[in-house]
Amino acid sequence: MKPVELYSHPDGPEPKTVDSIRGSIRRPDPHQLVITYEVHDPEQKMIIPKGTGMRRDDLWRETCFEFFLGRASGDDYREFNFSPGGDWAAYEFDRYRQGQRHHLMPADPKIRCSRDGDTLTVEVLLTLADMPENGSCQLAAVIDEQGRALVHWAALHAPGKPDFHDRLSFAVPYPKLEAA
Repeated sequence: MKPVELYSHPDGPEPKTVDSIRGSIRRPDPHQLVITYEVHDPEQKMIIPKGTGMRRDDLWRETCFEFFLGRASGDDYREFNFSPGGDWAAYEFDRYRQGQRHHLMPADPKIRCSRDGDTLTVEVLLTLADMPENGSCQLAAVIDEQGRALVHWAALHAPGKPDFHDRLSFAVPYPKLEAA
């Protein structure tokens, strides 16, 4: 999949240091996704949280990257949060913000964070036991720019306040399985 641009929420605070975010999804294996975020942060003022590489709730309260996966049929979806510090979270929902529970993972996501000049790259290897064959996705980020209000970025924002859960914003095509 070609990278997609993420946009700051039109009703939210204007980003001051981060000037672009791009995201991409690849499916190298029937049960794996590689999700990559590239953040252009010329002033390098984005706060990178410290982490322990463990599952943790409330990652959205600081810089984190989010991935939503919805099936082509049905209202259920999954939410995954990845901190550049290595922590992660995974949830399932029966429908819009209802029936939330922890999503059981066959393996912890592998999160790799690197910086090359002004660009921070976060790459996540996500293994899922029950990968849908068709669906739609959302790539999003919550960015803390040195204590300012959090800036919400997404490939598509639904109308109203920032809400990555709104299925209207699941506009990123689901990746096809890569040829061997």
